[in-house]
Amino acid sequence: MSLATVLIGRAVGSVDLHLATSPGFKVILDGALLVGFYVLMLNSRRYWTIWITGFQMNGVLAHTATWLAAGYTPAIYRGLESVWGIPIMLVMVLGATLDRRAGVDPHQLGPTPGGSNVQP
Repeated sequence: MSLATVLIGRAVGSVDLHLATSPGFKVILDGALLVGFYVLMLNSRRYWTIWITGFQMNGVLAHTATWLAAGYTPAIYRGLESVWGIPIMLVMVLGATLDRRAGVDPHQLGPTPGGSNVQP
């Protein structure tokens, strides 16, 4: 079960467990999370936002690959969909920790005046 599925399911509380574990629901949630990470990446000057967006895109592509593959086993699908959550969480923690150590203001997420989205 993906991180987004667990968080949304707990927040809503009334989500049917069968619906929350269905592949279609997971793709919708993971796709929405990908869009959110993409928007964050475009509006940030941090490298770690690029990494989490890439990892989430790999997770969404894993959903797509298993849909396109005719004879996949459910164990492979579960492995592919959940493996990308761990690097996302590690990079988020590491990136936030390094930003805090460097004294970066967390409220300055916008692009630099020169137009580059990456911190020099």
